[in-house]
Amino acid sequence: MSDIRNRIAHLAKRVAMVEGLAGQDLSGQDWKGEDLSNTDLRNTIFISCRLKDTNFRGANLEGANFGDSNLWGANLEKANLRNARLLGAMVIDANFRGANLMGANLWRSNLNGAKLTGANLTEAVLDDANIVQADLRNVKAMKADFVKAYMVESDLRNADFTQATLSLSDLSGSDLREANLSGAQIRGTKLEGTDLRGANLTVANLRGTDLSGADLRGANLKGARYDSETTLPFSDKEAERKGMIKK
Repeated sequence: MSDIRNRIAHLAKRVAMVEGLAGQDLSGQDWKGEDLSNTDLRNTIFISCRLKDTNFRGANLEGANFGDSNLWGANLEKANLRNARLLGAMVIDANFRGANLMGANLWRSNLNGAKLTGANLTEAVLDDANIVQADLRNVKAMKADFVKAYMVESDLRNADFTQATLSLSDLSGSDLREANLSGAQIRGTKLEGTDLRGANLTVANLRGTDLSGADLRGANLKGARYDSETTLPFSDKEAERKGMIKK
């Protein structure tokens, strides 16, 4: 009986794919391991779906809703996820290389080990997200929100966080070499032991931030603001020499 049910479910999927999935409500369904590459999935609802190892490479997922879905190991390389919703989604070890996540909402999502190299996260929301040991090299995250995000030991080299908000987040041990944090809000953030060599921190807000043990060699700190609650790896005199402003 279970074999018959599985065959019927598989046939229903095939029919759905032929008729088109864009805008369909697929909540709670099992599409684990399916090939949906280059498919039009705009505004499709995938709430609480099982999508482990599913192939979405190059798919158009603009406005799609993946709330509370399991996307563990899914392939979303070069997919269009503009304004998509992934609230509480499990996207551990997922591949987002070159994906467009502009304006996407990933609040409380789990991106541990995810690969986001070259992804566009402009104005995306990643508040309270887990992003441990993830690869975010060369991401574009201008004006994105990472409030209270847990981003320890992640690779953020050459990432663009211009005017992004990373306040109250934990980036301890992460690699931020050559990252652009110009004008970013980094208030009350843990940057302990981070590698910030060559990073651009001009006019960034570093009030209450822990930079103990951070490597800031070659970093541009001109106009960066800090206060008595900020922990710097050098003296106030050195901070003044680097153009930082204490207030």
